[in-house]
Amino acid sequence: MNLVTPDSGLLFWMVLIFLVVLGILWKFGFPMITGMVEKRTAHIDESLRLAREAEERMKGLAQEQKELIEKTRVQQSQMLKEATATKDAIVAKAQDEARQQAEIIIEKERKRHA
Repeated sequence: MNLVTPDSGLLFWMVLIFLVVLGILWKFGFPMITGMVEKRTAHIDESLRLAREAEERMKGLAQEQKELIEKTRVQQSQMLKEATATKDAIVAKAQDEARQQAEIIIEKERKRHA
């Protein structure tokens, strides 16, 4: 028996066993492996698609948030203007009423002293 070159009988059986194992793998193993790889690829593609959709929705929500903030700022500014105008009107009305009351009191005192 030579270690470098195998005997022809051994070579025959090695090739035969290799072909049998290759045939079994070709029939049962490779389709299962490729099927799992295809499923995994489909799952990854679906995940990427969903991630892109989520990113687009997030961009839309960010834009909507900016618009709402701007709209709120405008409303806040308008409300502050209206509150200031209402405050000024109330103060002016109170001052007018105070002047009228003061004039009435002064007039009463003049009539009393005259």
